[in-house]
Amino acid sequence: MTDKTITTYDEIGRALTETQGDVTMPANYSFACVIDYVHCHDTNYEDLQCLALGMASYIEKVVAALDKLCANGEPVCDCLEFGQMPQKRETVENFRAALDNGWPILKALHCT
Repeated sequence: MTDKTITTYDEIGRALTETQGDVTMPANYSFACVIDYVHCHDTNYEDLQCLALGMASYIEKVVAALDKLCANGEPVCDCLEFGQMPQKRETVENFRAALDNGWPILKALHCT
């Protein structure tokens, strides 16, 4: 059995919170969304603990994706800087894989 997700919205239609089962969290980690959640009258200490752990996990994933992208991108950028193509096919493949794997996480940073 799956829990239904209930979403609350503000007056202009932006998602504020998502509730699954008994757990309510901000709809995203934008500053506006988190600050509204933190200052809500029914947010308790345990909710704030869950929020902090969720954000820490999210930040860890983003940092890992950026680190991998930078590590795989540096050889490609070095070659392009000197007007050359990378000599090894795996250099480009590693960079492309880092982009493909990291893009969903990095795209999620843009919260409107």
